Amino acid sequence: MATRSILGKIRSLNPLRNWIVPKIVLRLAGAGIVTHVILSHGFDVVSPYGISMLPTSAHDGDWILLDKTKRRGRNIKVGDVISFKHPIMPYYGLKRVIAMPGDFVLAGSPDAKGGELEGQMMQVPDGHCFVAGDNQKFSRDSRIFGPLPLALIQGKVTMFLWPLHSFGPPKGGLQDPES
Repeated sequence: MATRSILGKIRSLNPLRNWIVPKIVLRLAGAGIVTHVILSHGFDVVSPYGISMLPTSAHDGDWILLDKTKRRGRNIKVGDVISFKHPIMPYYGLKRVIAMPGDFVLAGSPDAKGGELEGQMMQVPDGHCFVAGDNQKFSRDSRIFGPLPLALIQGKVTMFLWPLHSFGPPKGGLQDPES
């Protein structure tokens, strides 16, 4: 008699278990798919390396939120900090956009003493931008490898996440010529 009541309770729990387990599995699968889509096409957290963006970005240990909806140059403007696939080296770079297609820039590099730029004016070609590091003395940028194809842009830096003292949008960079 006691075994019948226990079996009856177990059988009454079965429909509940059959309903809860698939629901949990579906929710976990849905969360996994949403996370994959966000990280693949929306946002990503990257950690740059190098001193070319000092003081905007420390040379090691920063965590940066990258907006990947801005990849391939979509809605990028002068002054934005971007991540891009380096056109020469096998790594990704982090630089500031200083000119867009049709803009004129002084193409060249500073002399060894940190003096004026040596070079000539050039117009940035269609489908390209000109990028430079905030720490120009130690930056390999468009002054070295030329205009960057917009197709190599991986995204725009929207927020510094770590360390906490640098939390927020990118600071520094280009100065307003009127000020």
